[in-house]
Amino acid sequence: MATNDAHDDFTIPDVVRDASTSTTLTYAILYRQGGATRSTIREKTGLSDSSITRALEQLTTHGVVSARYDPRDARRKIYELEVRE
Repeated sequence: MATNDAHDDFTIPDVVRDASTSTTLTYAILYRQGGATRSTIREKTGLSDSSITRALEQLTTHGVVSARYDPRDARRKIYELEVRE
């Protein structure tokens, strides 16, 4: 997964700004990593599985994050930020 080096352009969507700490941390990991699996989010943040699930559901519902199956392991999903123009 590619790392996002454009840290100067970092903007936080309103839905994330008004969200829980878990959601904000999840967003930050996805931004920095360019995408991540649930296990990567857990390793980087120390969040519980239930906190990660709630955060990803909120971000997905608001169109901030999308999920795709990992091409190397179809049992896993990779979560990525949606590109906004």
